[in-house]
Amino acid sequence: MTANPIYHIKLIDKKLRKNIEQKRKDISEDELTPIDNYIMKYISTNSDIEIYQKEIEQLLGVSRSTAAEKLSRLENLGYIERVSSTKDQRQKLIRLGEKGIKHHKDIISIFQSLETKIVDGFTLEEINTLMDFLERMNKNLEKECQ
Repeated sequence: MTANPIYHIKLIDKKLRKNIEQKRKDISEDELTPIDNYIMKYISTNSDIEIYQKEIEQLLGVSRSTAAEKLSRLENLGYIERVSSTKDQRQKLIRLGEKGIKHHKDIISIFQSLETKIVDGFTLEEINTLMDFLERMNKNLEKECQ
């Protein structure tokens, strides 16, 4: 085996992305982009707060019109709903629709399945060692990027 960790990390990354993309196509006939999934993940994980278009603009670092376009597309496909705010009728709250909730659960299931598959045959000690190595690599790169 060649002592080239970057090569192996890139190879694993490529396989993971391909696997995720294929499974994503299997669960949805709609052409959802990674940004669409990111928006839905944000809405799902922040369901305890009121989310408006402004938060999505800031999250993505995009203009009002770009965010409106993304959100309208997701709304038209049935993944999100916009409902009037009880505080300000001019504002529209954004939340996941039934289709968005199901899709988000399916995405979580895909990632859990891949996390199980990627360490299949590893002992708990090996998994812990791997995690330690990955964390150290990440910290090394953080130092480099500062």
